[in-house]
Amino acid sequence: MGDGHGAVPGADAARDAVLSPAAAWGALLTDLVADPRVPWHAKVLAGAAVAFTTPVTRLLITRRLPWGPVGELAMVFVAVRRLVSAAGYEIVREAWQGDDAAFVWLLLLTGIDD
Repeated sequence: MGDGHGAVPGADAARDAVLSPAAAWGALLTDLVADPRVPWHAKVLAGAAVAFTTPVTRLLITRRLPWGPVGELAMVFVAVRRLVSAAGYEIVREAWQGDDAAFVWLLLLTGIDD
């Protein structure tokens, strides 16, 4: 199948369809945290949400959210949404390195207007 090395046809395209937007999101969040124009309180909230859900924090803090992993995921989503929204359209567009289709999804998920 594929090139004779056990590769699945279309696997590269599927991998790129998932990893490319994920890499663009990661680069965007890194750029927003480093950008001095983004409000500090949004950066602190996003950092605290991510830090709270790391395995090291789970070992140190015995108190968990009542909703478990779903609550933690929701907390990170809300914090990241607040970070992107606080940055605003102009800064986000400037920092975005992904394709236009993924940027439209970003706008929809975060609720920022152009």
